[in-house]
Amino acid sequence: MHLNVYGLLTPSDLIGHTIWDLDLKMNKMWQDNATQITLFEDEVAHTGKPVIQTERVWLNAKGFVWSHHMSKIPVFGRDNKICAILSLGEDLTATLSFEKLYKHYCYFYKDKHCKVEKFLQHIGVHDYFSSLPTNAETLILVAKKMLVHNKLVAQHLNISLGTVESHINNLNQKTPSLLTVLTVMSNK
Repeated sequence: MHLNVYGLLTPSDLIGHTIWDLDLKMNKMWQDNATQITLFEDEVAHTGKPVIQTERVWLNAKGFVWSHHMSKIPVFGRDNKICAILSLGEDLTATLSFEKLYKHYCYFYKDKHCKVEKFLQHIGVHDYFSSLPTNAETLILVAKKMLVHNKLVAQHLNISLGTVESHINNLNQKTPSLLTVLTVMSNK
């Protein structure tokens, strides 16, 4: 799991490295992740209690959103002092709704084209488009996958039915088959 996130090939590429070693490679994607991890571990060392983050979100080495559950658990030695900190993680990325996933891309990528492009690549439909959808069209696409009927999409996004239909017409001009895109999204 972590090898792919860090863009490494074999476990030996990861063994022996600290979070700060990885930070040198990942800083552009991680922002202050190494500092956060150090603070979590300091808290465990100071309190002797686990630190659990039910969802942490950041970018992997390829710039894709990665969501995970993280636990830092103290390990006590015979003298009842902390001798190690056990780190456990679970990849949650596949459990994110497309709506939540896209919100994460909007947070990490301020460039409107880049966030749409990375999101479409992440969900495997980028190559179905001859030109990138706009942010509004991407929101329609995500809502359409979730709700199907245009009226429900309009209600969910709090916009008019005419606006939804206009964006769907634009999407139909940017892909040979919007139905195919929605079907591929449903299989993810």
